[in-house]
Amino acid sequence: MALKNYAWATVESVANTLFQFIALVILTKFLTPSDYGVWGMIAIFIAVGNMLVDSGLGGALVKDKHPQRIDYNTLFCFNMLVSILFYLVLFFSANAISRFYGIQELVSYIRIYGLVIIISAFGIVQITQLVKELRFKELAFLAIIANIMGIGVAVVMAVKGFHVWCLVAQQVVTITVRVILSFLVCRYIPRIEFSKKSLKQQFGFGGSILFSNLISTVYNNIVSSIIPKIGTVAQNGYYMQAAKIQGVPQTITTNVVDKVVFPELSKMPEDKLLHEARRLIRMIFPLVSLCFLVCICLAKPLVLLVLGKQWLESVGYLKILLFGGFGSVYMYLARSLFKASGRTAIILKTTIIKSLIGLSIIALSSIWGVWGIVYGFVVISVVNSVVSSFYLKKCLDYPIKEQISDIKIGLFIIVIGVIYSVVVQ
Repeated sequence: MALKNYAWATVESVANTLFQFIALVILTKFLTPSDYGVWGMIAIFIAVGNMLVDSGLGGALVKDKHPQRIDYNTLFCFNMLVSILFYLVLFFSANAISRFYGIQELVSYIRIYGLVIIISAFGIVQITQLVKELRFKELAFLAIIANIMGIGVAVVMAVKGFHVWCLVAQQVVTITVRVILSFLVCRYIPRIEFSKKSLKQQFGFGGSILFSNLISTVYNNIVSSIIPKIGTVAQNGYYMQAAKIQGVPQTITTNVVDKVVFPELSKMPEDKLLHEARRLIRMIFPLVSLCFLVCICLAKPLVLLVLGKQWLESVGYLKILLFGGFGSVYMYLARSLFKASGRTAIILKTTIIKSLIGLSIIALSSIWGVWGIVYGFVVISVVNSVVSSFYLKKCLDYPIKEQISDIKIGLFIIVIGVIYSVVVQ
């Protein structure tokens, strides 16, 4: 694998995450926990919309050695249709959602933000082509410019007292600029052209990923929808901010894996795939584990530095979520291996299993309130890792003993984190 691909993919991922982090630092000076709590209520709809646009079918074209123009146009038409239909559902459901939470302003937030789903669909083909051609340098610059524009607008609006609207504007501007720039860089103009055969082939690979992503997205964001009902809007805000900080190392890792590792592994012969994947796991997992350990040890000063004293209640949430992040990263590495080997049906199967188990744990842990749910994440993380490990052994002939050997350094780092949390703090 070309080192420059890793470098530029990392730059893109770090840029996206870093700018979101910068926005977090600046905007928390002007917004309240309740503002972020309200934003968290619509997070599940935001995430589902983004997931449907990036439907998983693009991965089929990345894996395909010789995709044709009709394949890209089919992807474009399908994504546009799905995005418009989802936006209409979201538009007409906005009133019901606002009544459920008892916040009338949610109607406007949902309907305006929902436009991002349609805007994103315009750029899916260009982004897919750039990834397929390993043009990570251009992708990095797109991310940097789009994020600067989005944050700039959000900060100006926050200063002028627009509260939740500045978060909506940040996302709308960032996505719009990214799509416009992707057209300029890729210079590919989609046509209204559709092939049932092409869609069927793309669904053969990406269909399972689409449904898997749908389940995962709803499942992963369901907590931010539950907390306001069993706790308070402010508690949801504290949880959301802790989740954002926890997501920094995890997001960078998963983006690099998805943008570089998957395209590269997809080109490898079956007999070399597992060997290369194991090498990557031995390299990536300890590094990410070390990042999580550092964040656990520095959780309080990190929150004070990034968010300020008014967000100190986020510290406890952050520490617990960081422990859950260990398992999430390993699960994603396993997912990418299944995806690269073409075994996407396994991804859907394991996602269903993990989600059912996870929802059961959340339902049980909710008896102990918000903190019970957050602690439940650690249990879910362990269970998900075990499920992933079992299917790696079963489907890819990757023995559990060898898996443990490959991640032993990361496991040692986790043990250090547990000891530090129990003994030192």
